Amino acid sequence: MCSSDLNKNILSPGVNDFLKTNGLYSSDLLPGKHFAFGTLRGGMIVLDSLGEAKEIFNLDMGLMDQQITSIYHNPNQIESGQLWTVMYNGLARVEYFSPFRVIEEKPGIQGTINDITYFNHTIYVATSVGVFYQMMDVSGQAHFNKIQGIDFPVWSFLKLTPPDTNKEIFWAGTEGGVYEISGDNKVKSVENRIKNLLPAGRKFDTYTLFVNPENPNRVFIGTSVSVFVIEYHRGEWYLIKDLTDVNDEVRSLSMDASGSLWAASNIRGIVRFDLHDTSRVKVKRFTTEEGLPSLNNNFVYFFGGQLHAATLNGLYTFNETTGIFEKDPLLDVNEENSQNGIFRIVEAHNGDFWLSRYNDKGHFWLERKKKQEDSSFETIITPFKRLPNKSVYAIFIPQDGPVWIGLSDQLYTFNTKYQKNYNSVFPTLIR
Repeated sequence: MCSSDLNKNILSPGVNDFLKTNGLYSSDLLPGKHFAFGTLRGGMIVLDSLGEAKEIFNLDMGLMDQQITSIYHNPNQIESGQLWTVMYNGLARVEYFSPFRVIEEKPGIQGTINDITYFNHTIYVATSVGVFYQMMDVSGQAHFNKIQGIDFPVWSFLKLTPPDTNKEIFWAGTEGGVYEISGDNKVKSVENRIKNLLPAGRKFDTYTLFVNPENPNRVFIGTSVSVFVIEYHRGEWYLIKDLTDVNDEVRSLSMDASGSLWAASNIRGIVRFDLHDTSRVKVKRFTTEEGLPSLNNNFVYFFGGQLHAATLNGLYTFNETTGIFEKDPLLDVNEENSQNGIFRIVEAHNGDFWLSRYNDKGHFWLERKKKQEDSSFETIITPFKRLPNKSVYAIFIPQDGPVWIGLSDQLYTFNTKYQKNYNSVFPTLIR
């Protein structure tokens, strides 16, 4: 081997600078020809076979010390998911061989997580204190920055593409109004652009946003007392209707196959609006008399050609013939599990469903309903038992990449492509 080969730098410039700055001290060869390097001042960095940074584990990620003097994994027990690091101050077990990654407050996110989405090649997180977006530094480490100008609790995101513009627009619904976020993270008030809104300058204390799938020019804004209907026309937004009949906080919105709007309120059941003639809107409220198990904790969704309600007693479907909500076993073949509450339902691009669930004993968990060839669903729970007993507030499933999971004050990612045998046997010595 000639000297030029010996001097060849096989690492990316960012990784090379990271190791020079923080002092390379220890290393370990991992499965898949990946490498773990411990440093004196920057924690541990894991590289792929091409020398690119995959992950960095340091104080921000939960390590007690930045100085990594030794790294070890058992090549015979990869399924255990353990990567051990010896530090100047203590010993740490890193769950590297796992589909989960946790992103806590230290990388920049603050507050309770309410929604997650992807816009302009960037992950955005809505929390009780504002909007945060993900940034990557030169070494591949992720950080979140807060968007300036939104200092209210943010409940929901909405992406829409009005046909007149053919450009995707990104909105955040907050208790201090609706804001448009540009690609360079500048914000401006949506209400200020509604031509006929009176009084001028008023703000919608927004809980949920919904765009008409058949008419992307029309947007519904669910607030603390009603639903505002606005429409985009020739470069301007106009207020079409204020649906005051909800008379309660609007927690979710959806639309059925006929074009009727459904609004799930906080404590007053579900309301249906027939909007075919906005001058004479037909309104119908659904309560326990129409089949709902409760007036609260209801959320509306449209999938499979039907209007569904996630309730504290599982999934219900609206029967167009009888005009009532009926218990639906679609996602729960097991009768016992079907009695548990559903807080969120998110449909993946491959037909799977992800559910945030709870019961009356104070237990919270995440379920994946994996669609089978016969259109039935396999319930997958075991991988998610690793999560803490907290309500799952937000689930975001991109077309490619890990699933993002928001548990009140914690953010996780889950790699669906990671294959792990959860039935592995681990010999244990108990003294």
